[in-house]
Amino acid sequence: MPQVKEVKSLFKLSAMYVAKNIHYWCNPVEKESYTVVEPECRPKYSYNSFDNLPFVVLEEVIKALKKNGTKQLKAFSTDTPDREIKDWLVNGNYVFFDYAFHIKGYHRVQVKEDIFKNLITQQLQELDLSQTRSPWTYEISAAAEIYNLLDVAAFKCPTILKNLNLKNTNNFNCGIFLAKFKHLQILNISHSAAEDIWLQIIGSSCKHLRELDVSYCSQVTDHGIQGLCVSYFDNQCRKNELVGLCKSIEKLNLIRTRVTDKGVQMALQYLPSLKSIRHCAVMQVLADVAQRTLDDKTLNIPTYSLSEFIIFHSDLHRSGSFGSILNLCPLIVKIDLEVLEGFTNNDLLSLRFLKRLRELKLCDIYFNEESLSERSQITVDGGLFPLLKDIGSSLVILGLSCFIGLNVSLIAEFCPNLRSLTLTSNRFYTTVSLVEKIVLSNQKRWKIKPPILKHLIELRFKSNIFNNNCHLLAENLMFLLSSPSLTSVTIHSCKLVTDEFLSDVANLYHFKNLKKLELSYCPMITECGLSELMTDSNNLERITVFGCDKLDKKIVENFQIQALQKNWKLSIVDSYR
Repeated sequence: MPQVKEVKSLFKLSAMYVAKNIHYWCNPVEKESYTVVEPECRPKYSYNSFDNLPFVVLEEVIKALKKNGTKQLKAFSTDTPDREIKDWLVNGNYVFFDYAFHIKGYHRVQVKEDIFKNLITQQLQELDLSQTRSPWTYEISAAAEIYNLLDVAAFKCPTILKNLNLKNTNNFNCGIFLAKFKHLQILNISHSAAEDIWLQIIGSSCKHLRELDVSYCSQVTDHGIQGLCVSYFDNQCRKNELVGLCKSIEKLNLIRTRVTDKGVQMALQYLPSLKSIRHCAVMQVLADVAQRTLDDKTLNIPTYSLSEFIIFHSDLHRSGSFGSILNLCPLIVKIDLEVLEGFTNNDLLSLRFLKRLRELKLCDIYFNEESLSERSQITVDGGLFPLLKDIGSSLVILGLSCFIGLNVSLIAEFCPNLRSLTLTSNRFYTTVSLVEKIVLSNQKRWKIKPPILKHLIELRFKSNIFNNNCHLLAENLMFLLSSPSLTSVTIHSCKLVTDEFLSDVANLYHFKNLKKLELSYCPMITECGLSELMTDSNNLERITVFGCDKLDKKIVENFQIQALQKNWKLSIVDSYR
């Protein structure tokens, strides 16, 4: 059976107690409200009980608060009267809501802001004020609240804050605060009102920045990239201030901005530590650089520090240039590639020269579902498997999507050191000869050779959700599940997962290390199948079921009650709430 819950440490119990009684620990701060004005007009904030806590303790309190509050939030709907919310608070409870929920009453808004102000201390290193709601439902009151919270952070922890998330804060200009946080290392201002002046502020103030996300900021242009990383004295916006001092950025996301090829080229040239850049023109810019070095033999071949390529089918690409691009980036360890138009087996085989490659994800999006043919020029026998034969032993993460005719046994043979394997929407897996079915005394048994994927920790298998036809033999799936190291398994839209199949797998391998199991759109699994997993030999901590026809809400609730009664360290999550 799943493991019994362990006794929580005094440290965790104390953090949970503080979170549960958070309103007792929050000394009142300045209640005087003010509109979005210059920071000089802000009130002085008093210190509170949390200011003396070390960061590790504060972090544990916040974790407990989020976990406890998420559960309590489900007790209320958007139509719940404010009086009922207030009674809930008076009785010692706390409503900790996420911006994704519609905010209707004053009490819910005010409680959140007051709590947040107290949790922003001199030791705070990470602040997440991101919005999960859509821009068209964003409220002005939320903008003012975020402004207030940023103001507190600028007052209390301007030199300590390392990670700031302002995603979706698109209704006001929070760029005026960025100059305050001079030691930021991670900044997310995606989907915000960010413009070039913001990047110039960052370029003059945040010299320690390592990661910057400005995706979906339509006002960011090449001038912003210049102000970020190209050193010069600005005579207009920054009043003769030196900008472009961000030379340590390692990750830069420019998707859906107005940055052009020129801006991408500046980032590649002036960011010597850049390991990852997201923009549709990256491939084209690198291809142009490679072509210039071929045309002009006097030019030195430049090399870049990029360690990953994430390439979508819509990215600009010149057919036949992939090999020359890779020559410019010898440090690549991760490739996430949607097969581009004109991409060939030769392009794919150029990956064999990447000696450091550890993670490979390939998606053949030009696969034609209806005609069962390949419109791209990538083939399994001519491109994919020759590549895996050469580099597979160095791979630890492999993801293959929309291919035809994958041989699971060859994947295991070529890639014996995989830690994670994802197979999504592939068609016609070939037969695995490593598994035999034997019938003894009218009872099915499985005989399997020692598993090749001894180090596999995570397995994800997903077939096409629309036809619910996984095109995988039971022997294939049984073989994949034979890894003794598996801790996480996700199976999506697969009719092979039956009660009998789960029973066979559980009896053979016992899932001794399995902690997470997700079954979605598996129509054949029933209550009996899940019961097979409640054995003494496994360490399951989380089971998620989603869209399984024969597992209704009542069945799942019965398992949840069983887990509570037996004090199991097991959460069973369903999609019915």
